[in-house]
Amino acid sequence: MKKINILVILLLIVFSTNWAYAINTQLQGIYNNFLSSIEKSYSPEVQKEVLTSVGDRVQELLSGNLTEKRKELLTDLDMLNNEALFDLWLQSEISLDEQKTIEASLKNSQSNSKIAYSKLAGEFQGFFTDEWKLEKKTNQYYAYNFDTFRYFESDYWVSNRDLSGSNISRENEYMYINENQRVNFISDYKVHLVANESNVYGLPEKQIFLDELRDDALYPSENMPSTLSEIESLTDSLTAGKAERESIAAIYAWILDNIEYTQLIDITNEQIFSWVEAFKTRSWVCTGYTKLMLYMLNYAGVHDVEVIRGHVIDAQDFPTIGHAWIRIGDRYYDPTFDDPIWALATKTVDEYKFYGLPKDIFYANRFEYGDLPESIEKASIEERYAYIFNRLEALLPKYWEWAKNYLVFKPVLFYQKYSIPQGTDITVDYLSSKIQHYDISEGEYKFQKDGKTMQITAFQYYPLTNENILWVLDSLNYDLIWSYLFKWKLSDGSTEWRLAYDVELR
Repeated sequence: MKKINILVILLLIVFSTNWAYAINTQLQGIYNNFLSSIEKSYSPEVQKEVLTSVGDRVQELLSGNLTEKRKELLTDLDMLNNEALFDLWLQSEISLDEQKTIEASLKNSQSNSKIAYSKLAGEFQGFFTDEWKLEKKTNQYYAYNFDTFRYFESDYWVSNRDLSGSNISRENEYMYINENQRVNFISDYKVHLVANESNVYGLPEKQIFLDELRDDALYPSENMPSTLSEIESLTDSLTAGKAERESIAAIYAWILDNIEYTQLIDITNEQIFSWVEAFKTRSWVCTGYTKLMLYMLNYAGVHDVEVIRGHVIDAQDFPTIGHAWIRIGDRYYDPTFDDPIWALATKTVDEYKFYGLPKDIFYANRFEYGDLPESIEKASIEERYAYIFNRLEALLPKYWEWAKNYLVFKPVLFYQKYSIPQGTDITVDYLSSKIQHYDISEGEYKFQKDGKTMQITAFQYYPLTNENILWVLDSLNYDLIWSYLFKWKLSDGSTEWRLAYDVELR
């Protein structure tokens, strides 16, 4: 196909040219010629297909072994291509649907003449859609938030008499087409500076990045562009010289190590949803985690990233409070649930429970907004636990070869290993009937195992009760292979069950 030949020619030009790296203007000139050629030859839909092919090929090349100069050159090419895709998206987004035009007289001089909405779009202060509520002025992006608007009966046209009779001014108002394709007129709005062009130029899926920033403008913070610059610098320091997979791991680890889930949630305080506050205070809720991760991933050049919102059905606050997580390509990540309030300070990649999971595994305990079945919403916590368990158990054959690498399967494997029927009320006595336990007296730190006396030199443990046993098992990922169950006789003659880990013996 001709469009594929254009792609090949472009890449050959880039890789056959022995330029030094200060060639931005030359590269941009070549790329602009390329854009002109496809704009003349193809529809916007095919242009998007071609540009997407360019982006995919550039990403493939960037994942290989490259000289530093070629890597920098391809990175620049990726940014130029991202900008072209954004411009193409924006052009299609802010242009009124052709079906909105009608066979109407456009004699604006007559107060009662019908004017197609599409003809008015360029006459007003600006134009918004449900997906685009920003405006670019002198290389700065401003977000608009509005709650009140006016509209007319017709879905297709309006007259000058309608506009003047409603005191709608072309010079002072904005047009807005909502998700139902109804055209509205906006005069009452709030506007916030969210980014400089330098903060967002060349980012992958730039429209998603900007839309999340616009959403953050609902909870305005001081100097968002400056905070974005800080995040970009931090991301560069974490990911410089790393491949995409390593960059994702570095960003995830930084977030878990530096952001703490707040224990004091005031849902009337809208600032709790702001990524800016999460970055500044290092303590916030799931939206702060995920948005910060999205921005850092974009700054690292990672493509196909999205914040998804929904319900986690085994969360303590379900269904009152929703949740947010991250999709990268066909893999899913939940930094909030990998950083629970009670978790140890530092984790390694193999200790992450919700990191890089396939969708069917990841969604065993969650639904996106709009998809939650009423039966699940009304179910008891025990019924929801059973639902999650059954979904994971059904997936186990599909992932049997890798199941031990996915911590979410650990409870299912635990129940199978010890032949525990699902739904069993696990108590300390029940657990002690399933696994070996050892008697120890206070101060002795030794016990009998296989006819030998074992001396404990170091260990950590959880006091085990019927009330906390499931929490303790979850903390240990239901993996007791290196754990010991001790029946500990205290100095006052009473006993305490202790589930010990990191045990050192001699």
